[in-house]
Amino acid sequence: MPITKPIENIAVIDIGSNTIRLLIGKFEDGLIKRIYTDRTVTRLGQDLAFTKKLNQNSIEKSIETISKFKVIAENFKSNLIIAIGTSALREAEDGILFCGKVQKNTGLRVYILSGEEEAFFTFEGILINLPYSTHPIFAIDIGGGSTEWIYSLNNNIFKGSLNIGALKAYSNFFKDNNEKKAIINFLNFLKDIISKTIPNLKTKTIIATGGTSITLAMIDLQISSYLPEILHGQKISSKKLRKIVEKISSTPYEIRKNIMGILPDRVDIILPGLLILESIVNYVEAETIIVSDHGLMEGVMKNYMKFCYNQKL
Repeated sequence: MPITKPIENIAVIDIGSNTIRLLIGKFEDGLIKRIYTDRTVTRLGQDLAFTKKLNQNSIEKSIETISKFKVIAENFKSNLIIAIGTSALREAEDGILFCGKVQKNTGLRVYILSGEEEAFFTFEGILINLPYSTHPIFAIDIGGGSTEWIYSLNNNIFKGSLNIGALKAYSNFFKDNNEKKAIINFLNFLKDIISKTIPNLKTKTIIATGGTSITLAMIDLQISSYLPEILHGQKISSKKLRKIVEKISSTPYEIRKNIMGILPDRVDIILPGLLILESIVNYVEAETIIVSDHGLMEGVMKNYMKFCYNQKL
């Protein structure tokens, strides 16, 4: 349906493997103005690799969260609500069935992004309100179920998706195993999948987005609250990343929650997420990680014309 009036507030609901997120904002003059953000951890993709289905204990909570976010979006007078799904809905045998339940309960249609689409929109979002300059650009988004990467050099763009994320890594390698052995096995797995998926490129700087990267910045800054205005653009050296990984891995699991910057809902998945980040950093021989608080949802908002199926007129 073509747009018949100007888009005002836009709401993006991102249904991820670990977290469902909400962004309400405006896209004006090439910039995103954030109005409201929210997130709820539902773990929809937990144990997906073994069951091939969404976590049955999370489905009801996820639908309730999406319904709540829709009400919030309507209260902010959003006249376009975009609901997107990522790796969990891509992979689950009941992903389409879940989307049908969402539509029945909320009236919202969910668009399931491919891995390449997710990488593209993430890159689009990272480029908005960019407080730093780097060339070439190599960006990654470590999610719960997958990790998207994109490389831009001389207007040529290469992109792809690794079928591993922080939550999936925890479920597949760490949940029921000795952690020291799990780390060794996981690093060997990462070495293989990264070399087969990402071209043999070198870059001094990586731009990283997603919950793992934000948590890394929080640990580095020693803050216990999500403060996007401080976290966005934070630079962290590869050496500092190594020290943080060593600190977490040497801290007994039951007291990791006491490390400043790790929120309770990330205690179990932060180490797998950081190992993904560090493995990619080492592979491309990067010296610096720049944390971006912008990514997939901002990229979708920027390209809202592609998502007009939930338009309120």
